[in-house]
Amino acid sequence: MRAKKILGLLLLVYVVFSLFMVVVRNRPHKLAEQSKELTLANSGLEESELPQGAKDIVIVYYFHGYRRCYSCLEAERVARETVQRYFKGEISKGRLRFLSINVEEPENEHFIRDYQITSQTLVVAKFVDGKQVESRRVDEIWMFPSAEDRANIIRQVVSDFLSK
Repeated sequence: MRAKKILGLLLLVYVVFSLFMVVVRNRPHKLAEQSKELTLANSGLEESELPQGAKDIVIVYYFHGYRRCYSCLEAERVARETVQRYFKGEISKGRLRFLSINVEEPENEHFIRDYQITSQTLVVAKFVDGKQVESRRVDEIWMFPSAEDRANIIRQVVSDFLSK
């Protein structure tokens, strides 16, 4: 009986710590907290991919490595489909893009430092006048097995960034 109580307490501590880490990691942060200034020039977008004269854009990044498990591929699929389904107008206006980026490729390694990436990660970033002004890791998508729950979280975060 005593072992069950100890195990229950350890599980509770783990859950509380996990929730704390999600909150801490998902606080929006400003450019001053990043390792270097991010601009559209080093955002992963090519100049030719932007509408003429566009300098304000929200980018939904899905960062990954070469090795990808089923859950990681599914998270990317849900993120991509959510953005494409609910934000068609913003995409067509050039105000929103979804990018899947392999951070193990040499030209993308800076994203590891920029967003403190340790594994597959979803990040929403806002660029104004060609410079990143805010970003948010959306780590809580990993806490929900349901594609619908993940889509709702992604939809809310992207909506928040587009409305600012």
